[in-house]
Amino acid sequence: MPPRLPKRFSSNQSVRDTIAAAPTFKSFSDKALELHDKAEKRRHADPEAACTMMRQAIQFYHQALDKEPEDQKSIELRFNLGVAYDVLASTLREAGTRNAAEQIQEALSTSSSIYSEILQMDENHFEALNNWGAVLHSLAETRKRDEALVVLSEARSKLEIACSLSPSDFEASNNLADVLSSQAELLSKDDAGTVVLTQESEDTWARAYRQFEMSMAMMQYNYDKVNCLCNWANSLSRHAELKQTVGDKQGAFVLFQTAAAKLTEMVEKQHHEPDGYVVLAEAQKSATENAPDFQTQEIGYSAVSLADDSCKSCRSACGAGGDVAGRGKVTLPCTLPPPRPIA
Repeated sequence: MPPRLPKRFSSNQSVRDTIAAAPTFKSFSDKALELHDKAEKRRHADPEAACTMMRQAIQFYHQALDKEPEDQKSIELRFNLGVAYDVLASTLREAGTRNAAEQIQEALSTSSSIYSEILQMDENHFEALNNWGAVLHSLAETRKRDEALVVLSEARSKLEIACSLSPSDFEASNNLADVLSSQAELLSKDDAGTVVLTQESEDTWARAYRQFEMSMAMMQYNYDKVNCLCNWANSLSRHAELKQTVGDKQGAFVLFQTAAAKLTEMVEKQHHEPDGYVVLAEAQKSATENAPDFQTQEIGYSAVSLADDSCKSCRSACGAGGDVAGRGKVTLPCTLPPPRPIA
């Protein structure tokens, strides 16, 4: 899940008084927000330009902080600055700039420190806790296994607190599911990278799947559900590959099968995206390769073929200049037999 967006200053009287007393503070913060918004809008189309804009926004945020009255510390300003560093890290990753790894880690570390400062000012700041957990998750991806596990444990803790503060917030719940999935994957290997499935790793995988299920139940819009289903299926497939590595074909089959079921649900909600059929076909193929008997394999290969055909139909419709969604629903491929529940 992406970080929470920057916040405009509240209509709180103390904030209004602060701005009136220090116009330079307002001018710096307004300019920072303007550049921040522009960078967000440009980040996918032109990530390098977006990085430049976000760095400028960060400079204005810091200048605003320099002008901030000592007795009127602004949580909103710090929150926006934390988001800016987080988005800068994501945009640097998209831009693929030279020395990006060091810059990304520096931006994420700074963002993490800012969220920590906010929590010292307000220990129940839900949005800071949610973003901090997501940032720590990203930081863990830059670390080696042992250190990554420590950072993921901290991320999990922040997100569990966030979920306890707002049990109905699907973003925090989905972020927690993603962290649990990454934690489970690292626990499934030793320091040398050898797959060693333990009770702890299997319990963590199961917890991640329950969290994904809880997140889905909270979501109202298909966009959010598609994102959750994609991450859920990705986790199931990664877990299945680990099972496959240790020779547990039955376990791999069930997990790949379940991943295919989630991806089928995903393409039902976003059937105009051909890439959805590609990953669905891959999951069905992997499940088929681990199928326990010849008959199930035959059903599986038929499902893979139909998924490929649906992908071609989808690409053809999009290439003809129209949205597949406007041409009627693409026929979904058949799936393998219903998956068994995962404990």
